[in-house]
Amino acid sequence: MKSIWAISIVVALTVMASAQTVTKLYVPAGAGGDAGRMSTLVYGIETNQLIAELQPSHDAGLAVTNADSTEVWIFGATSTSCDIYGIATDKLIKTIEIERQVIDAVFSPDGKYCFVIGSIPGSGTNGLLVIDRATYSIAFSVPEVVDPAAIAVSSNSQSLYCVSPSRGTL
Repeated sequence: MKSIWAISIVVALTVMASAQTVTKLYVPAGAGGDAGRMSTLVYGIETNQLIAELQPSHDAGLAVTNADSTEVWIFGATSTSCDIYGIATDKLIKTIEIERQVIDAVFSPDGKYCFVIGSIPGSGTNGLLVIDRATYSIAFSVPEVVDPAAIAVSSNSQSLYCVSPSRGTL
């Protein structure tokens, strides 16, 4: 039986004055059913052409852009690593270890934190981590969140919402 992979596609935005112009589309190649492929494909929106193929240090599973669209974070599908690339150059900035196989990730609108939910390999349970974007390190974990499956942050960065289907809660 063929596995079905969730597809993670990230659109990088370039902020110009008060308008946002979409310039790039990041597609983790392994997320679309090609699980053995490690790369993330970068397409130019205006040209409709493949413009780069990023080679993360792990299997690419989820890509998210930070609040000011200067970085794209590529999380592993089965690894616990995250490669951070500059959007302007598509060059690797840093690789961080995050102790989780990532299910979902989102940046606070103020750009200070990346909230990550994922499973601890071999444990079968999910948890929430908060990564400080200034230091690229885990600021803290939130153990009170039971089996989160999806997350969102309020526009004022004051509230974090976690969906926990196993408990039927938000």
